[in-house]
Amino acid sequence: DASAGAMALESGEVDYYYGLAKADFDHLMALPNLTTVIDDRAFGLYDITFNTTDGPFTDVNLRKAVAYAINRDEILLGGANGLGVVNNCWCATGATGYLPDFEWYEQDLDKAKECLAAAGYPDGIDVVFTQDSSDTYMAPAEVMQAQLAQVGINVTFEKLQRSVWIDTVSGNRQFVASLRMTNHVINDAEYMLRRRLSTEMLGGGNNYAGYQNPEFDKLVDESVTELDPAKRTEIFRKCYEMIKEDVPAIPLYSDTRPIIINKNVKGWTFHPLERNVWANAYLVEE
Repeated sequence: DASAGAMALESGEVDYYYGLAKADFDHLMALPNLTTVIDDRAFGLYDITFNTTDGPFTDVNLRKAVAYAINRDEILLGGANGLGVVNNCWCATGATGYLPDFEWYEQDLDKAKECLAAAGYPDGIDVVFTQDSSDTYMAPAEVMQAQLAQVGINVTFEKLQRSVWIDTVSGNRQFVASLRMTNHVINDAEYMLRRRLSTEMLGGGNNYAGYQNPEFDKLVDESVTELDPAKRTEIFRKCYEMIKEDVPAIPLYSDTRPIIINKNVKGWTFHPLERNVWANAYLVEE
């Protein structure tokens, strides 16, 4: 329980608690008995993924309407207390291959309404987002919901426990759209491009957008064999351009989740995905 964990951390009953609620960050970070570590690198990518093979989001115009309707800075602020970086390409901001100069859609409500009309919904549309019910995903999703309502995209949520969500969305693709996060387990853009959007990864909990683009697949394969960093960068740029044009998913932000720990715990090694190394950790007595 995150609330109980926060209280135990504050009282000194525990030295570290994994999975603190974002609502407790500010209070805990201000306590004198605790210290906070935040790394500017971020390896998780929050996104909106669409089912591109079944349902209303098979129309790219409707997907673009969502891209134009949302304000990702506000989603970062409401979803992660502003602890992170808005993400403009399909790669976490801390991973190799992220391009800080790449530009994504900026909020433009008039263009969103134009795209909505082009998709055949001039008067708006009701859609269901299938969500992991935890606050990690619902907090940003609720900000998104309010933004989409401004242009007539009326979102309701199907909230599922994580194990059910994995089966429903990742496994069986029985969804219309979902806001979620994927970690860069491998520090390279190719990992996320291949795992989440390549044709070879259809099914099995990976490419559940159902995105299929042979030209994109070819570029992802080329990124593996190309050794020149500058040429790899251009390959990734072309991939990001295709994603921007086809919008199978919308990158939102990479969060920089703080590690809040008893200040007397020493010898541990920080990891930005919270895979911290504790083998040499020790406690200094005051």
